[in-house]
Amino acid sequence: PNAMLSRSAFDPPLEATALDELTFNIVPDYDVVPRCDDVAQNFQKTRCLANTGTFLGDAVACHGTGKRTLCELLIQCGTNNRPALCECHYEFGYPQPTPKYKNIG
Repeated sequence: PNAMLSRSAFDPPLEATALDELTFNIVPDYDVVPRCDDVAQNFQKTRCLANTGTFLGDAVACHGTGKRTLCELLIQCGTNNRPALCECHYEFGYPQPTPKYKNIG
C-alpha cells in the first residue's frame, strides 16, 4: 500500500525520501486501497478489467492477490517473446497465450 501519510505509524518511522527512492506502487483502476494514502514518487496506474457488476465487487477483484495486476502488466508491457500465464486467460479473460515452440511429431 501507499504509505506517504501513514509512514510515521511504522516502527521505525519511514522517511519520505526512502519511500521515494526504494518503493514502486502499482495503482489498478477501481482498487480503493492505494487511494487511502498519498503515493510516493514512483507509481504506475494500470487498467483493471474486472466487471463484477458492482463497484465494491470490482474494488475487491482489482485489489485481490495481485494476479490480475500481474496479468495486466504482462499483456500491456510484453513478456519478451514468452507466452503470458495461462491463468490470465482462464481466470481473467485475457487473450489466450500462444506457445513459443510447437510440438514436433
